[in-house]
Amino acid sequence: MSLPSAQTTSQNLGIVARYFLRRRALIHRKYSGNEPSAQHNRAVLETILIFVGLPIIGLGSFAGILALRWAPNPLVAAIKLSPYIYLVMLVILSLVIGHLWLAKKLRIYRRDRTVYQQFDSDKDREVIFWQKVTMTVICGVVIPIIAIYIAFGDQGLINAVK
Repeated sequence: MSLPSAQTTSQNLGIVARYFLRRRALIHRKYSGNEPSAQHNRAVLETILIFVGLPIIGLGSFAGILALRWAPNPLVAAIKLSPYIYLVMLVILSLVIGHLWLAKKLRIYRRDRTVYQQFDSDKDREVIFWQKVTMTVICGVVIPIIAIYIAFGDQGLINAVK
């Protein structure tokens, strides 16, 4: 496997790879004393949480809210677990799926420092901030609000705000 070159990679990167490289550059700037391997792993973890973890948690909340309305009551009563257990299960599922999907794709950037250094500007730091905020709002607010509206209608939204 050959290392990516700065000229060919910056032109044809996907949104996930660009986010990862921006995070990698920011982590390198903040934690320059850490090993490059630790910096890489932290950037991979943060990328997995944004692009896999938040969507899975958003979809899980969507399904959970809809289940409150349409799941049979005996089924809900039989599977009565703490919401925290469900959250832990979703996080573990996210990490496993994210590792299988993204870690291998992003491994090519582990040793090549020229690629992520292209993404070390104030504009890049602003972009990753807004990407993180956007994903958090969509997955943590918009998707549950849509689920409440589908399941309970206008009154569900009014009661959710009270």
